Amino acid sequence: MMKMRVYAHHGDIPSGFLTATLPALPTLPDDVQPLAEYWCELAPQSFVDSPPGADPPGYGPMSAAEPDQWRYDLGFGPVAQDFAVTGLCILLVGAAQVDYQFVLISPAGKHYQVPTGMAAETMAPMPEWGDPASPYTGLQLCWSFNDAEEAGRGVWGLQVFASNSSLVPVEAAWANGISCVQLGETPEAGYLAVEFTGVEVMPTTTTTTTTPEPTTTTTTTTTTTTTTTTTPEPTTTTTTTTPEPTTTTTTPEPTTTTTTPEPTTTTTTTTPEPTTTTTTTTTLEPTTTTTTTTTAPPLWETLGFFGKLVLIIALGLAAAAAVEFFVWACQGYINLGLFAWAVSMAAAALVVLPAWTLLFRTGRVMDLLSLWFAVLSAGSPLLAAIFAIINELNCAAGALIASGLFGALLSVMTLARRIQLRRSIKSGLRND
Repeated sequence: MMKMRVYAHHGDIPSGFLTATLPALPTLPDDVQPLAEYWCELAPQSFVDSPPGADPPGYGPMSAAEPDQWRYDLGFGPVAQDFAVTGLCILLVGAAQVDYQFVLISPAGKHYQVPTGMAAETMAPMPEWGDPASPYTGLQLCWSFNDAEEAGRGVWGLQVFASNSSLVPVEAAWANGISCVQLGETPEAGYLAVEFTGVEVMPTTTTTTTTPEPTTTTTTTTTTTTTTTTTPEPTTTTTTTTPEPTTTTTTPEPTTTTTTPEPTTTTTTTTPEPTTTTTTTTTLEPTTTTTTTTTAPPLWETLGFFGKLVLIIALGLAAAAAVEFFVWACQGYINLGLFAWAVSMAAAALVVLPAWTLLFRTGRVMDLLSLWFAVLSAGSPLLAAIFAIINELNCAAGALIASGLFGALLSVMTLARRIQLRRSIKSGLRND
């Protein structure tokens, strides 16, 4: 639960605090008229510091001036769109007794009266509201309710009724000119304030995911067969035979007869039978090929339980550090505890993320993280520019601090990636 404390004010209400027209304030039974009617705001800290549509000074710590430098109002975070109130306290800052009755009126017009017979308690210290070295003392009347005031943002009315005392509240002002309410003629009588208890209401984000139908590709292949019949031409073979000359010698007659036969030519013609080559053609049925695409397991599933746990912790630390730096700056750089937490979480993220990178060598995850941090580092200055345009200089500085944090995380991730690649190369050389 968050607690925010604001002082009661009188006079004109800055239009930036109003979410609706302030309703008519009801009175107690028997037409009892209040001694006085005041107001207090429940708004983001940036609005408290510098109400839109109003001239300086603001109601936050940045505008407080000596000797009232510790007198200021607190608001909720800049990201929340509203504040759900579950409990209220009437604070009598610096007072020693209760001299009045009180009724609070919500922006929606619902009235909350201090429960009858409630005894005042010692006011709980709150170091961030006032001097941290010497928190304010006084009395408080606190009560809670089951049905939360869901839309608590806006201006709350505060009626003060007479009790058993003849005292009358006095309208006063701090050193910077912001109005306040004294419980008596002198500051020693104390000041009137209110404490809101509840939770911030964040904007609602709706995400719609569309999964396309699986795609099936069918391929049909037809085989074509060609038949060729070849008939060779008739073949003619010609053979020519020439016998050697023959010599016959007859004795005693010295007659020599030489006979030379005529050359004999033999021609042989061979006509082969036609040769028929038969090729059987087989026509295949159409073949249907179904291609099924197998999707690789999601990147998240490849990390394992420990890898997921370490990654979630590291990203949570980085996000928490950026948000706390932003809130710390928006609140005027005064919350040292919040600053210390932001520095601790940023340092932890700067250690855990590189260690995760070196242990889990998943290049796709590192590429995705590097892209996220680069986008956040580049986009935060745009957010800072928007805040600067609407005169929220503290919040603009907070956005620039967050940008620097994301840039540092990107640099550390890049360095760790290079170390991992160098180790991989050395390991490959040793294996060769």
